[in-house]
Amino acid sequence: MNKLKILISIFLFFILSYSYAQKKEVIDSLWKVYKTSKNDSLKLKSANYLAFHYIFKTPIRADSILTASTSFAQKNKLNFGLTELTNTRGIYYDVLGQKDSSKVYFQHALKRSRDFNYPNIEVMCINNLGMFCWNNGEFKEALNYFYQTLEFIEEHDSHTDRKQSISYNNIGLIYQELNQYNKAIEYHNKALKIRLEDDRTKDIAGSYNNLAICYQNLNQLIEAEKYINLAIDYAKQADQTKMVFQFHETLGNILNLQQKFKEAEEAYLVAMQMPEDYKNFNREKFLLLSNLIDVYNNTNQFDKAKQAINEADILIRQDSTLYNFSESFYINSVKTYYAIREPAKAEVYFDAYIGLKDSLFSKENAKALANIEAKLKTKEKEAELAQAKSELLEKELKVRRQNLFIYGSISALIILILLLYFIIQSSQLKNKKLLKEAELNAALVKIELKNELEEQRLRISRDLHDNIGSQLTFVISSLQYIQYQKEIKLEDIKKRLEQIGSFTQQTIQELRDTIWAMNKEELILSDLINRLDTFINQLNIQEVMQTSITDKVEAKKETVYFTAIEGIQIYRVIQESINNAVKHADAKVIKIKFDLISNQLKIQIIDNGVGFDMDKVSYGNGLNNLEKRAQRLQSKLEIKSEIAKGTSIKLLFPLKNKKSTIKQ
Repeated sequence: MNKLKILISIFLFFILSYSYAQKKEVIDSLWKVYKTSKNDSLKLKSANYLAFHYIFKTPIRADSILTASTSFAQKNKLNFGLTELTNTRGIYYDVLGQKDSSKVYFQHALKRSRDFNYPNIEVMCINNLGMFCWNNGEFKEALNYFYQTLEFIEEHDSHTDRKQSISYNNIGLIYQELNQYNKAIEYHNKALKIRLEDDRTKDIAGSYNNLAICYQNLNQLIEAEKYINLAIDYAKQADQTKMVFQFHETLGNILNLQQKFKEAEEAYLVAMQMPEDYKNFNREKFLLLSNLIDVYNNTNQFDKAKQAINEADILIRQDSTLYNFSESFYINSVKTYYAIREPAKAEVYFDAYIGLKDSLFSKENAKALANIEAKLKTKEKEAELAQAKSELLEKELKVRRQNLFIYGSISALIILILLLYFIIQSSQLKNKKLLKEAELNAALVKIELKNELEEQRLRISRDLHDNIGSQLTFVISSLQYIQYQKEIKLEDIKKRLEQIGSFTQQTIQELRDTIWAMNKEELILSDLINRLDTFINQLNIQEVMQTSITDKVEAKKETVYFTAIEGIQIYRVIQESINNAVKHADAKVIKIKFDLISNQLKIQIIDNGVGFDMDKVSYGNGLNNLEKRAQRLQSKLEIKSEIAKGTSIKLLFPLKNKKSTIKQ
């Protein structure tokens, strides 16, 4: 049997290894073996390779092959093939992002490989579980599986060197994820030693790159520079062009940290020569441009910095996914335009930076709340499963009772009556116990949910305080600008200090507004109206403001509820509309109207300012921010304006979900 498996493996290896240029012929050959072979083991081996091939291209086809082959293996009790297919099914679910199913199949394949003593499949399953945990951020669990893989290889595999180096490398990378860089260096050196002995230049280049990154994070930059140069040399020897470009980016980062700006510029420019078929080309080029802007700022090459900014702007307009990686780009761009005394452009990039932080802040909140909801649903499923088990138990007891009634004699009938009495009593006790457990679980879920929401609120508050630090950096940059100017007029100093003071007051006010909202589980409409009154008083614009509240709103303003996040978003829409009217529209009268229409809160801000042409206006950050906030609120926003006739902004906010509603 073992000889047959070896022959099958050799045959399939020959088919798969014949030629990458003849890949279609290889797949056709496997299909032929799968459909015509009378050898069941060979048939399943072919099916397994075909399924793995289609997982990454046509998952539906892979699913069909796996389903049919698994059924065939089960029917014919082909345990080896069934174990391989189970492991491949785990890979299928992992690629589809179905984490729970993937883990179950990997674990099931591991158990079967151990039960039937298939060591080659066992080590594959252990390693797959390590990769699964790594991809899902479970780094400690991944580390445990990779250690198991290493021990298994050392114990069972006579050709251990190459596999050992892979395990050492994986363990080192996990320690990097855990920020334990000294441990990571230890295992990367073990992998490197084996790779040097075997003269595998590509793998050697990878190990040197890993070591460079570790030393960079330990701030041992001279060592980091030495290793990244070695990585580049070996990548060139291995003719790995893409690795050369990648490693030059790492080299540029290390040199930039050492303030070797000229050399860093040269390294980044080499990396910029990467071909367009490079994986994540747009993202890598965008990040390189951001790094080059930083270098140009530090070397006073502001024309080059502006050129790099323009190139990055084009990329981000073409690829919206780059927006999430644009924080450094916006910060470096602000520094450029402040340095060349173009504050208007600097403010544009600063507004974009603030918009990005707001967006990421909302995404983090949504993700945290989704995790809480997922936990709640899991507990609900567990409760449903317990109920289903209880119902199944009752059905089994009923069948048993019927059988005893049919086949029992008079004496058996007496015994049956006693038995039924005992069963009913036992069932009632079990049901009572299950009911109490369900009530206890429900109470625990509520407590846990409340605690998690409280932790989320505290986390949000901490994040807000952290954001203020980044914003104050720009205040410091402005002060340093004044400090290092050799010739500057007193009037210019006063003007810049007034701008800094105004920006700081605005930042503090925004922080207070947000903390005001987050300090409450939910807000009522009267809270929002009172907060707006405070804002109007602070702007000292009472003489131009007119607030109109309908009788419906007046009657129910204490019963219209929002979540804290919804409340602050609505407040920001009104606040930004008033600011636009005061700062840009030269309005003499600003009206705010509150009304309730068909379970919707209608808020309208009207001014008699200069207005603008709706057909010609280009939506800047101000109007875009209003649109984004309305989208987050799942609300309808209408903006109408005419030149010399003023502007009207109307927000229709639905009061339909559990938190945003009218309580009777």
